Amino acid sequence: MKKITSLYLLIFCSLYFSISSCKKDPVNNDPEYYVKFKMNGSWITWKDGLAELGPDLIDNTKTNFSFVSNSPDDSQLFSISFQVDGPDISQGSYSSDEYFMPIDYSTGSGSNMKWYSMQINQMPYSFYTVTLSDITDITVKGHFTGDFLVNTSDKTDKVSITEGSFFLKRIR
Repeated sequence: MKKITSLYLLIFCSLYFSISSCKKDPVNNDPEYYVKFKMNGSWITWKDGLAELGPDLIDNTKTNFSFVSNSPDDSQLFSISFQVDGPDISQGSYSSDEYFMPIDYSTGSGSNMKWYSMQINQMPYSFYTVTLSDITDITVKGHFTGDFLVNTSDKTDKVSITEGSFFLKRIR
């Protein structure tokens, strides 16, 4: 299940980058959309991002939620995803203790890219909670709390992403 969800998130991120790289304008032209998060003690706000909430494309007995957002210069990306059993995800809180929840942050590109993910294979483990507070046919709003992400190439390199919120357009 973890590999399928990770593959699904990779497909979603690839689709997002394909859409956003084909045009110079932001994917979301509505200025009210945002992703805000506190990284290493400083608040960051990005206006370019998308969310999806719907049946898993491989297994329709599961439902996925994902969002991905990038910095204005496209040098950084932040994403959260989780999957539940059943045909729906409703308003409420979802924690990484209960659901497989890939959370990723990347910076740079090519050989200079650094990819940070949740630390789930050794202590101390990363922990995150995502709360979906408003779901419509065209938007998703919520917030999240957590602790840290680890560089996948250098386990001593960590970023602290402790809280944030989002209001994004849904692509499905």
